[in-house]
Amino acid sequence: MKANEIHSYYQDKIGSQQIASKKALRKIEKFGRRFERNHPNGYVLEIGTGIGTICDLITSTTNLKYIGYESNEFCLEQLRLNVASTNFIIKQNFTDFLLEVKDKESLLIIDDFISKSNLELLLRTIKPNYIIVEGHRFQTRRDIVSIISSSHKNFSFMIRLYIFSTDSKKGLFVMIMYNTNRPILKPITQLIKCVSIQRFKFVNHNRIYRILRFGRIYSFNTVRRIGKFKHKLLKMK
Repeated sequence: MKANEIHSYYQDKIGSQQIASKKALRKIEKFGRRFERNHPNGYVLEIGTGIGTICDLITSTTNLKYIGYESNEFCLEQLRLNVASTNFIIKQNFTDFLLEVKDKESLLIIDDFISKSNLELLLRTIKPNYIIVEGHRFQTRRDIVSIISSSHKNFSFMIRLYIFSTDSKKGLFVMIMYNTNRPILKPITQLIKCVSIQRFKFVNHNRIYRILRFGRIYSFNTVRRIGKFKHKLLKMK
């Protein structure tokens, strides 16, 4: 996969300490290709372009238009040095970014801190089809679920949470939006609790088992076998 090449290329670059993991890049490549099949005229939007890892991945594996937001001058300088493609737009001001992405069919990638107020503005401005949060960013995950569930009444959604390490800090949160009557987990308060792996112990274990067992309600994918993960959850005190 191209994701492996991109990760190998960037892992020794200056400023590479915070780049996405190889497994996360593979998932982003997968969802990027899927989004392109369904929305060939869509846009990939990224909050926190960093030194250009995901920008490079998207522009080299799809024909999607890429718009990024990054305010750090060092990252912007490195991105322009690292990414060969010119098929992207980078905005340094968040207001300018919002104007650029207004009403666009989007795959949104969040790879940096964003306040809840700015996140709400962004989600009300774009037409999100996929929302991906790279890394742990538990609060951002919860904010997304809360905002989407309250402001997008005509949509249902499914969440996939990929965990790539035992401490759960290297993972990927993916929200897939549907404008049809796909199933949605209710009550939403339970879902908000579940988006942080560290808060599983506060959720009823039997309910977790049902969530894991019935993927039609809530798709929870991990790199471990579901049976082993269920066993671990049920042993929690």
